[in-house]
Amino acid sequence: MTHSNLFHVLKYRYILGLIVTLMLWPVLSLGQANGDNLDFQGIIFQSGSSVKALAYGKAYTSRVDGLNSIGFNMAGLSDVSDVMVNVSGRYNQTYWQENQIWYPGSDYMNLSFYLEELYTLDPTYSGWWQNDLIDSVWTPDDFREPVMGEGYYSEKAADWTREGTNQDLHNISAALPLKLGNRQVVFGAEYNRHSGIHDFDRNDTHLDPHFGTSRRITMDSGDTLAVDWSRFLRKRTGTLHDLTGGLAFSITNAVRIGGGIRSVFGTTDDTQSLEKYGHFNFVIDEKDWMFAYDTLTTSITGKSTIAGTQPFFSTLLKFDHFHVGFNVAFPYELEREWTYTFRQVSPENEMEIPDSSGTDSVKLPGTYRLGLTLKPIDRLRFSLDVETTSYSNATYSREVPQTDSLTSYRESLDQRSIRFGLEYQIADFLTLIGGYQNTTALLIPYGVAIRDQGPPYDTYSVGASLSFGFGTFDVAYVTRTLKYYDAYYSNRNFTLKENQQVLIGYSLKL
Repeated sequence: MTHSNLFHVLKYRYILGLIVTLMLWPVLSLGQANGDNLDFQGIIFQSGSSVKALAYGKAYTSRVDGLNSIGFNMAGLSDVSDVMVNVSGRYNQTYWQENQIWYPGSDYMNLSFYLEELYTLDPTYSGWWQNDLIDSVWTPDDFREPVMGEGYYSEKAADWTREGTNQDLHNISAALPLKLGNRQVVFGAEYNRHSGIHDFDRNDTHLDPHFGTSRRITMDSGDTLAVDWSRFLRKRTGTLHDLTGGLAFSITNAVRIGGGIRSVFGTTDDTQSLEKYGHFNFVIDEKDWMFAYDTLTTSITGKSTIAGTQPFFSTLLKFDHFHVGFNVAFPYELEREWTYTFRQVSPENEMEIPDSSGTDSVKLPGTYRLGLTLKPIDRLRFSLDVETTSYSNATYSREVPQTDSLTSYRESLDQRSIRFGLEYQIADFLTLIGGYQNTTALLIPYGVAIRDQGPPYDTYSVGASLSFGFGTFDVAYVTRTLKYYDAYYSNRNFTLKENQQVLIGYSLKL
């Protein structure tokens, strides 16, 4: 074999090794409730976004309310008799925090000081065994005091926080009534801009292998276990757009139907990295161990282009004092075309593989919504919605070959939502609105008892509609909270995510 051929063989072996490493490392972190490879996180779009409907808790499947009904039940548009337009804007703020608590442990005392960053090892002593540090180096002044007496989800107890804000044009919608023979048909269209995509996943104490999980590590007494300590990060930001168009008409005074198509498209900036900080050596069945600095960073950066189209059908029964609505959004396929650059950096060298590309797709199941609205008196309405999507039936097709031993993607979870809305018209020109939603997240924390559904997002909302002769102003405030914890043998991770939105919209009859 010539030197040139040998160089190419070694080159491609190195590239293959890098790609396999990138595929494998996220696998090792699955037990730590993070580390899923870049996939479709943060880009599965949801139902409509009118300001009034958001204030009402999105319990709009059985409402007959003009433009506000487009994203929830197209049949609710059937009473529109004039050309209508609506535009709205939004201020969006998202806050994340984590509180990680490591247990001291009986065999490897003081490890929690490192992992909770209560102690930072002087590089001079990198690779020293702990018994030697205790005997000749450590003093009480070397250690930072932990936060005590605070709630697990309190900001003071958090080890890490992050905040993101944005403001944008949120929604544009329009309705046009048309005469087809003796029947009136209403055409409705809606555009939503989702510029607040902030999918984020991180772990500053990614251990490989993680001896605190249920994965058993079998070694003999006196053997040395090497554990890499790395910082994992996956981030996706960007803007998605969705367009909805459809028709609604009345079969009878009580029976209305509607249907149409929703399309989503857009581009996101994606990042995934694993930054090795160092490694531990643990002596099995002995009380001595060591930490040494040892750096290696592997990263993926690039863009994803998203596209998908979903048909839907809705029906609504309207009576004097109650309405019943049903909407089915049919199964559809979502595609993600990605272009990434792979990079590996060590103290000795740097390597980059630019412009790797592919197309992933997922066939998503249908979403079913059922709603009931009661109107006990003319000025009062309250509604209940239930929604379910069996994401566990989703099927994926990915460009990068995967095997069972290297799969770095979790199984999808079913998602369920229950929503309540309340509306009271206190005057001819003023309506007060409130709502509540409980929606399960598409994740299952590690070590929890409930394994068939994710922890709940709790969403509370309030708003008002102010009507004038020339139009209607809608305003809404929405706050959304997710709390959960991962339970390992070695530690607990308490995660809080909060989202707050202020929305203002204006509707006009032409």
